[in-house]
Amino acid sequence: MPGKTNALAYVAYILPAITALLSLIRELVKKDQIASPRQTEQKRTTPKPLREKLQGKKQNLSPWKVIIALLIAVPGLLISFANFTLIAKSYRYPDRVPTFMGVAPLIVLSDSMAPTFQNNDLIFIKKAAAEELNVYDIIAFHPAGGTTVVTHRIIEIGEEDGSWAFITKGDANIIADVDAVHADQVVGKYRGHIGSAGASLIFLYSPLGNVFLMLLNFSTLSLLAIIVLIYFLKRKQTRNEQAA
Repeated sequence: MPGKTNALAYVAYILPAITALLSLIRELVKKDQIASPRQTEQKRTTPKPLREKLQGKKQNLSPWKVIIALLIAVPGLLISFANFTLIAKSYRYPDRVPTFMGVAPLIVLSDSMAPTFQNNDLIFIKKAAAEELNVYDIIAFHPAGGTTVVTHRIIEIGEEDGSWAFITKGDANIIADVDAVHADQVVGKYRGHIGSAGASLIFLYSPLGNVFLMLLNFSTLSLLAIIVLIYFLKRKQTRNEQAA
């Protein structure tokens, strides 16, 4: 049950993340809220050196809060942007393999390349020119007359009808592929993989996955907005105190 396990892993990640974000937001707002009239009057009667010392302890935005915010926000926004880009490209160009920053994530659906990568792994393919490919490179390509994508290893390079011809074979297969692969069929060159992560991508494409990304985006953007707001409020408050 790898697919269910990956989906549960995402849910197990997002719930504590959202809880931590809400707690951090509540703490930031609670500690850095605008002073009431009574507090303002107390500041006026408090000696300035003592007041500055107390404010320094109370209103300091500790670095760990910013680090936590960035650690949650940056990966979440990047994953969301990449996912929405891939979905948009797949709808706009249904006959092409969607890419993000020149890289196409693909889900392995067979064990023909085991043990290099296996069924349900997530592999990454980067576009490469035919002249850049060598024997033993792993390439993704469209089979002749097909729209699917096959990822096999080049075992021989030749020429056919005036163009490059690549003979390919799966590492786990006994014989080579029947048809040669021509340059116009090549999608790209294999660059790496993440084991058993294919179900994660399927999950992100699902309605539940889109809800997950929206919650993640809302949480991270809210946190960043509050941190920026607190920063500018503190600057304004510091200028007012220095002018007093």
